[in-house]
Amino acid sequence: MGTLTADATTRALVVGLAGATLTRSEQAWIERYEPAGVILFARNVGAGESFSSLMASLRSCLKPDAEIVADHEGGPVSVLARVAGRPPAPWAMGVVDDPDLTRRVHAATGGRLRDLGVDRVLGPCCDVVTVSRNLMIGSRAFGADADRVARHARAAVEGLRETGVSCCLKHWPGHGATAEDTHQTVVTEVGPRLESPFTAAFDAGADAVMLGHLPWTAQGPPASLDPLAAASLRASRPGLGLWSDDLTMAAVRPTLIERTGHDPGGAGLIDPGDLPRSWLEAAVAGGSDRFLIRGIPWGAFPIEDGPGPELDAGLGVPFGSTSAPDESWTEVRHRCGGREPVTGSLVWLDGSPGHRWGSLTVNDVRRAGWEGAIVPLGAEQPSTSSPLLLVTSQIPLEDHDLLRLKEWVSLQTGTGALLPVILLGHPSLRDDVSNVLRNCQITACGFDVTTEELTARFEYSG
Repeated sequence: MGTLTADATTRALVVGLAGATLTRSEQAWIERYEPAGVILFARNVGAGESFSSLMASLRSCLKPDAEIVADHEGGPVSVLARVAGRPPAPWAMGVVDDPDLTRRVHAATGGRLRDLGVDRVLGPCCDVVTVSRNLMIGSRAFGADADRVARHARAAVEGLRETGVSCCLKHWPGHGATAEDTHQTVVTEVGPRLESPFTAAFDAGADAVMLGHLPWTAQGPPASLDPLAAASLRASRPGLGLWSDDLTMAAVRPTLIERTGHDPGGAGLIDPGDLPRSWLEAAVAGGSDRFLIRGIPWGAFPIEDGPGPELDAGLGVPFGSTSAPDESWTEVRHRCGGREPVTGSLVWLDGSPGHRWGSLTVNDVRRAGWEGAIVPLGAEQPSTSSPLLLVTSQIPLEDHDLLRLKEWVSLQTGTGALLPVILLGHPSLRDDVSNVLRNCQITACGFDVTTEELTARFEYSG
């Protein structure tokens, strides 16, 4: 078991909590093992004043130089939306392509997070989405062009720095050329290395970067576990903080099993409590300074009271927010898609129900102002008069969804009339739907799946 004291390994960890309150066992673990910080998730945001209480409890037991961090990039990955609001998706900022507006968006976001007590945003993404059906990044990126991503990454860092909130760039050496999700599988190729967005963000003052679970060299280990990759970054940017992505993700399994001989079993995401101590020690030897874990490694570093509370495996982001959007956020949404009146019935296909980044419900659509009939696009192929087609998905549409769309639209467009379509979510939707639906007119395309994205583009009249 080892001694129950902090060491170089535990002091490099940034751990997650189970819920909206700090439990006695979590507090005991933090006080004993002195982690580098805590990462917040949507599950840590409760109702009323509970979030303020949680932050106060954390400050009372974390060591003075420990950081409280959060994935609050904007769009689908805005884990503190309930208390800090939901900034627009970075892809929408890239479409508008106004770097000063991007700076203002991030200044507003950083100010809200600073007031809540958050020290560091894990973002912005400097990934360039050159594989359009990218599962991991999608609208989290500023675009598919390195120059565009670079100017907006720079602006984002400048905006955050105005507020005193630190940032951690993602996901070096670049996650935009992959079709796989490193939460669930190993990535072996990352495509051409596009460094200019990272360089621009470093030059703007970013002091940390997250090393992704992606190979830095051909046939090499993930950059997050590669001492040569870490040494290269340190040589080029002295003093830069190096953060490893979450150690419970499936992409690091083969490397850590090979290096330690320990296999916790299972597939996909690993329960933090099941992480072997040897894995954590091997990760620290990989060269980064900080290591994210979405929970507490109770098994690797126990306390006398035994394991803490069971971790909710969900990584979902709630839509609900008690905070009104900043004017800059609203400006992005309006400039990205325009605004026009629409009427009639709505036929709706959701390609990612229950996704960890969230999905719309009928009630969400009604709250956005729709007063007509809402018909799900199902196996029965609903037929309505003069419908508007809404397609939402946090991820690229599956082939079977595209086939359903094609079959239904063929029944609706026999007269040759164009069918109006709204797309919300993954950037790949526009090309995929355009290729399949020849008799449709894409009226608007948004890059988040929320009521805000609907209302930013349309005035509804039943």
